Formats: sequence, structure tokens, C-alpha cells
Amino acid sequence: MVGGGPAGCAAAIVLAGGGAEVAVVERSAYDGIRIGETLPPEVRLVLERLDVWDRFQDDGHTPSPGILAAWGQPEPYANDFIVNPYGCGWRVDRTRFDSMLASGARAAGAVVLSGTAVDRCVRQPDRGWALTVTSGEGSSSLSATFVVDATGRSSSFCRALGSRRVVHDRMVALVRIMSPAVEGAAVDRRALIEATADGWWYSAWLPDGRLVLAFQTDAGTGMRARWDEWLVAAPQTAARAAVARGGEVRVITANSHRSEPVAGDGWLAVGDAAAAHDPICGLGILWALESGVTGAEAIRSSAVARYDVDVRERFERYLTTRTVYYRAESRWPDAPFWRRRHHDAAS
Repeated sequence: MVGGGPAGCAAAIVLAGGGAEVAVVERSAYDGIRIGETLPPEVRLVLERLDVWDRFQDDGHTPSPGILAAWGQPEPYANDFIVNPYGCGWRVDRTRFDSMLASGARAAGAVVLSGTAVDRCVRQPDRGWALTVTSGEGSSSLSATFVVDATGRSSSFCRALGSRRVVHDRMVALVRIMSPAVEGAAVDRRALIEATADGWWYSAWLPDGRLVLAFQTDAGTGMRARWDEWLVAAPQTAARAAVARGGEVRVITANSHRSEPVAGDGWLAVGDAAAAHDPICGLGILWALESGVTGAEAIRSSAVARYDVDVRERFERYLTTRTVYYRAESRWPDAPFWRRRHHDAAS
């Protein structure tokens, strides 16, 4: 596994649990800030499949009864999980969550090499792979019959093999993680989505009490300088930010794209390396886990070509769902951000 996030660890758990020798090569030491902290109720199914559900429940993540959305109207309305057969959603500490999955991979029998990067990967005459990896202890060599690209949106491994990226938009997210101004203040713990003329906001309180704010808009110049202007246009979100402080604004890619192909002879991609989604659909971590499982099962059953088709078909269904979400917001039909999405919806 090149990459030890949710997708790579999910694939490792399935493959190692089936008796395969698995190595997970993860660049980080699972100690940095990781974006993506909301899980839908359906995540329980895949966590049970990976035999980490009990560990997840013991890890101090916060149950979420639903979300608030100021979408299509200025006042927020509730979208509660009360009728969901899988229970509540979850707000998670991503560092803790990803570390838990890495522990699950180790428990299944995989070797997890954290703080390690793949420097070189060469196909061998016997159709296997020779990899050179580097950590703080120096360089070493690995050999593999199959490589899984779990490098996230960079999809660096499959792109090096010639896989192209099919991009559908140029969305980015401006993300800021803020500390509470007053410890223990009463706040609404539900995630909030709020649309504005130039994009839309996401906000949620993390289990450790910090507030994450993310503004989704199209890439352009001078975006950080417009943070306050965009925040003022979102009164519900601004009210949350008013009781928090600090935090650096970071810009990350948030567009919709897929790799073509996502699998080939001796390799396949999972998670965002295979297909990345608009945050409005809330698929990020769930997709990473599910694709890690299905990718691993495709390797075990020699159904890699079918996996490639399945990812492409699922992505097309996702684009239809994305269209439904954006059509529900029609207050700014002439604003460039919304005009582009409504044009996509009509095409």
C-alpha cells in the first residue's frame, strides 16, 4: 500500500486478514493535521467489516445527531439521522481515527511503515515490483506482486504509470481550525452547511473542542485575503466563528476528478487516488474505506478489470447526485460559482 490513510489501511486489513503479506508505506507518522472529520451513519457497516467498530467506539469520537443546512434558504433546517437504521453520524479526530485504522492493519498482520516514503518503484521482469523506501533510518528495498495506490488526491503512483486525471471542476477549500474563545461555552454541536453567492461554508466542532471552518469556492487569486468578506456573507457560520479564535487559513484542493484507468496489470488505486468527490456529498472517508475494501476484494478474486469499471460507473452516479444537491440552491443564478454548477447540471 502506497499510503496509509483510511483507503490504504482498509485494503491492508482485508488483504492481510486473508493471509497476504502486506506492507503499508505511510509518509507521515500519523501526527499531523488531517482534514475530513465527519462520518455518516453508514460508516458502521464498513468499520464492522474491518473488525474495528468496537475500537472506534472506544476512541472518544463524538456522536452527531445530524446536520444543519442553510441551503436554498437563509435560515438553517435540520437533516437529522434519527430515522437512519445505522444510528448517528460521527465527528472524528482524524489523527486518532487514522492511527486506529493503522493499528487495525497491524492487528490483521500487515507491516505499517510510518514516517516512510516510496522513492522509486520499478516493474520487474517477472511482472512484480521493486520499491525503494526511505525513512529516518535510511533506505531499504521492498518487493511486491501487487501495488495499491492510496496516495490520495495526488494519485502519484498511478499517474506515474500513465493514468490520466479526468477533472470536472476547479473547486478548492479554504480551511481554518480555530480554538474556542471561551472553554466550555454552550454551542450547537451539529455540522452546519451554509450557501453564499461565492460558494458554501462547512463548519463543525471537533471532539477536542476546536472549530473547523471550510469555505468551498472556485480557485482564484487572493483567496486568503477575502476570508473575512466571505465569512460576513454567511451569518450562521460567522456566529460560530465569533466564539472561536486563531488558526491559519490553508487552501486545499476539493475538486471532483477520477483517474483513468484506476487499475491495471499489478496495480490499482483506491480512495481519492481513484476518484475524488465534491465535499457537499460527504463521501470522502466513507468512499476511502469502501473502495479500500472493494479494491482489496478485487485483488483477491482477480477481478481488477471489473473494479475499474465499477469505480467509473459509481463516479457517474455520484455526478448525478452532485447535480441534485446544486440544483437545490437557486438564489444566485448569475453568480459565477453557481452558474458553473447549474450549467454542469443542465449539460
